[in-house]
Amino acid sequence: MSSRPARPRTKALQLPDRPGWKMLLGDLEAELMEYLWARPENDWISARDVWGALPAEGRGAYTTISTVMATLARKGLLAVNKSAMTHGFRVAIGREEFTQHRVGQIVDRLLADFPEQALARFVRAARQAPAPMRKELTRLIAQQLLEEE
Repeated sequence: MSSRPARPRTKALQLPDRPGWKMLLGDLEAELMEYLWARPENDWISARDVWGALPAEGRGAYTTISTVMATLARKGLLAVNKSAMTHGFRVAIGREEFTQHRVGQIVDRLLADFPEQALARFVRAARQAPAPMRKELTRLIAQQLLEEE
């Protein structure tokens, strides 16, 4: 296994009307990743142990948790250890790296498909942002422009 995980393979914008992680992942995927990101790094856990750790009300069947964890592994968010009798899972990509990657996918897609509308919306949002954020945005733009020269 390489030391650097593959980029997660997820749809660019899954559920735009949902808050937080549920915008980037499905409801159960988001719930599972929140739980797993809160665990110690490189800590292997079985799907059954995750299922047992979730609140009994609304957690669903063990097979559902197991299937969703396998899906998260296929998407590159979890690593799988198949050497044990029961598969072990651990986080393959950290919360911050995942967020940067997904937000990048979304912004890149918007700029590719709707460049004028996306830039106009970003400018409006920047004008409405608090002064410290506008200052940081100005610094980042200047930095990027200087790097291109």
